[in-house]
Amino acid sequence: AILLSNYPKPLLFSSDTSSLTPSQPYLKTKNSQPTSIEISMCGNFGFVGFENGTIECFNMQSGNSRWVFSNAHNSAITSIKTDGLNSMLV
Repeated sequence: AILLSNYPKPLLFSSDTSSLTPSQPYLKTKNSQPTSIEISMCGNFGFVGFENGTIECFNMQSGNSRWVFSNAHNSAITSIKTDGLNSMLV
């Protein structure tokens, strides 16, 4: 996943074809710019942190949003990390 400044969502990049994938994430958070991204250890999920403190999870294959945690933080999310079992999000 790649973040571009002033772009409303992260872009998914295929290392096999060296290009952007045809399916891009369908995120529910529309009123804030993404500030950080993380991919789960299994590679199935992507996490996006936004400047308004929201964190959103999406499926990497379909691009569909799985859940949104509004007001996860009082300010911009600057970094997101997951543990090896995908049981903890920091």
